[in-house]
Amino acid sequence: MREVQVSGRERQGADAFHRLLYDGEILCFRSMPEMVEIVEQTREHLQAQFHPHDPRQIHLHLEHDVLVDRCAAARREYMRSPIIVRAWQSLFGALGMKPADYGLDRLVIRFHIPESARGDQPAPPGTAMVPFHRDTWGSNLYAQINWWAPVYELAPDRTFAMYPHLWSTPLPNSSADFDIDRTITKRRQGQASRKDMVPQLTDLSLATDPHPVLIAPGEVIAFSSQHAHGGLPNTTDQTRISLETRSICIAHENSGFGAPNVDGQAPQRAPRLFKRMSDGVSLTALLTE
Repeated sequence: MREVQVSGRERQGADAFHRLLYDGEILCFRSMPEMVEIVEQTREHLQAQFHPHDPRQIHLHLEHDVLVDRCAAARREYMRSPIIVRAWQSLFGALGMKPADYGLDRLVIRFHIPESARGDQPAPPGTAMVPFHRDTWGSNLYAQINWWAPVYELAPDRTFAMYPHLWSTPLPNSSADFDIDRTITKRRQGQASRKDMVPQLTDLSLATDPHPVLIAPGEVIAFSSQHAHGGLPNTTDQTRISLETRSICIAHENSGFGAPNVDGQAPQRAPRLFKRMSDGVSLTALLTE
């Protein structure tokens, strides 16, 4: 993972670090006041949503159905908050990403409660451990970049993992049969299982040598959505709470400039997941076929 101290040069344009990401680099942006502000705003949001409980201990105080409903409400309110949206826009602006040039996916809070607290209860999206995957298996968009940040401290057994050694390795997967429209419909209806969320690796023996991501609150990593990654079991006594979203440079996607496709077979692209930062227009109307 390459550490990046944001300078005036990065603030002038984003093409340089996007080239690194398309080549497989994983970048960790440190010392950015905009990301520190996002974490502070997110903690205030969570404290208001789960008062009087510590958000990291909600699994100890709330029954399963109540926990699922409260987490879902916290997620909805987060992505709709004008304060939160402005904070993320400030971060991307500081990195030189002009709002008219980029599409953004939803702003997501993910709650991964400890395995010991889950028992046999189902784990709806947003509280589930996302299995090993490449995002590009589902989206079929190769200028897509993932952004991920912790809200509270991580631990080796309370985070997610990346598999950078598999960057150029074709992996058997179910992307050829993945229906993104069906998945979005199921998610909106609250009927999506973990297997519905992303195409699956069909030979689990290949998911070896995971690299746990251990960065501090106030730091954020960016990586190409072509990178293989996935959740790790949370065997601690705290709920992991993290932030994630995805971005796309519209011009890069339209020109075919992006990460290589080594094994994706999705039958369709998913621009409908993204809206232009400047005006909220769907990328469906902005990406060429």
